[in-house]
Amino acid sequence: MIGGGASATAFLVALVKQISAESVVEAPDVVVFEPDGPCGPGFAYRDDTDSALLNRPVSAMSVDYGDRGHFRRWLGQHGPATARTDAGSALFAPRSSFGRYLADVFATACRDLGNLGGSVEVVREPVREVQPTAERCAVGPERSAPRWVDDVILCLGSLPARDVYRLSGAPGYLHQPYPVQQSAHAVPHGGEVLVLGSGLTAIDVALELGRRTDGVRVTLGSRSGALPDVRCDLGAGDCARELVEDVRRMLAQRETISLKDLAGLLDGELSRRGTTLREALRPFLARTGGDELLRTRLGEPGPAAAVQRCIVALTPWYSRLWRALDPASGKAFTRHYSRVFTCLRSPMPPVNARRLLALADSGRLSFRAGILDVRAEDRHFRALYRGGQERRYDVVVNATGRGIDVSAARPGTLVETLTRSGFARPHPLGGLDVDPDTNEVLDACGVPIPRLHIVGDLSSGVHFHTSSMEYAATQAGRVAERVASRLPTRAGVLL
Repeated sequence: MIGGGASATAFLVALVKQISAESVVEAPDVVVFEPDGPCGPGFAYRDDTDSALLNRPVSAMSVDYGDRGHFRRWLGQHGPATARTDAGSALFAPRSSFGRYLADVFATACRDLGNLGGSVEVVREPVREVQPTAERCAVGPERSAPRWVDDVILCLGSLPARDVYRLSGAPGYLHQPYPVQQSAHAVPHGGEVLVLGSGLTAIDVALELGRRTDGVRVTLGSRSGALPDVRCDLGAGDCARELVEDVRRMLAQRETISLKDLAGLLDGELSRRGTTLREALRPFLARTGGDELLRTRLGEPGPAAAVQRCIVALTPWYSRLWRALDPASGKAFTRHYSRVFTCLRSPMPPVNARRLLALADSGRLSFRAGILDVRAEDRHFRALYRGGQERRYDVVVNATGRGIDVSAARPGTLVETLTRSGFARPHPLGGLDVDPDTNEVLDACGVPIPRLHIVGDLSSGVHFHTSSMEYAATQAGRVAERVASRLPTRAGVLL
């Protein structure tokens, strides 16, 4: 495995389950290349402040694709979640708690594999090159000798965020926002802070800075100004069964669908719930200001709850729906609606929405859309917005979120060498191209490479929404099943 974070943990758990259930003659030896963070949390979920909450309820964060209650039971043994929705039915845990869970699960999976006769070795260096052959793969670490292995699982997570305004190296510019506690410590007393972005990462930074009492003021500056929706308590309702059946029927009857077809099905389901698609999306399409959106969603959650229920119900269908969209619809969605979908699919916990609104009402937080440029000047930064407005800041934090643009990969990194050598090709909509059924990487000619798989964000161009834990765990299970199916006939070494 290349990468040792959440996706790698999900794959290792799934592999151990597969081996335990099958008559495997000899369990494999697993080598994990993880140069930076601890195995399990990786970089994304390392120790941080408890104010940074997961945006998904604990029931949606299990790394075991067959056991949705796994994380919740772990929390019950190791400490409660720190926030609830107003209705009390959804629990939200700190990101750092999820990181400790991942570390514990990774260690347990290592012991379980050892009890089955296999082993796990962790190598603390990056991999620069992978060369697949007909039977095996050569893996080239940065410093040590190459290794020949039977399978390679790329669990690299997302690519680093882009430095859109070329601020790297400027004093006061923080390119990596996590851990947010560390970023907050880098802000001077009474400083003016520009947080680039308005998504969940930007919210984590703003809330941590909002805990300070020394006059720090924060601006969430982005192009669209769109904030994530506020998560509603969906309860234990029917989860839009009629919509799911409509989608199932449409995909069975047609190979290609349009964005208009899908919008029609959503509108039909929402009309059964007393609203419309236009009404549910109104605050986003009208570019409602951040504080106004928060007040609207906290005060009138009805339309949001209806559309969130639909979006949750369609989670298992995203990959098939995405691949069935005609090319024009796919491009239109990416250009005009992907940001709105992300806001609805990944809403913030209500407790975070209330804290943001309190900061905005106190004058310590503002939301600004239409950012055009940011320039580093002598000991400060100057941001230019639409309409010719300018603002001056002491610190800039890049919180634009995950990157999936393979063309932006740094020279010499594994993703760049794979595409340059022809062992992988970029997907037009992001990430690397993979076979949709097996997650095998496609080479430059579109041919699957049987022993080279991806689990996680790098397959987002094909599967669309891969950043959620439940989807990564499902991918991990599918890849683990395929890898384990080859183990009984040989004594394999698995990477």
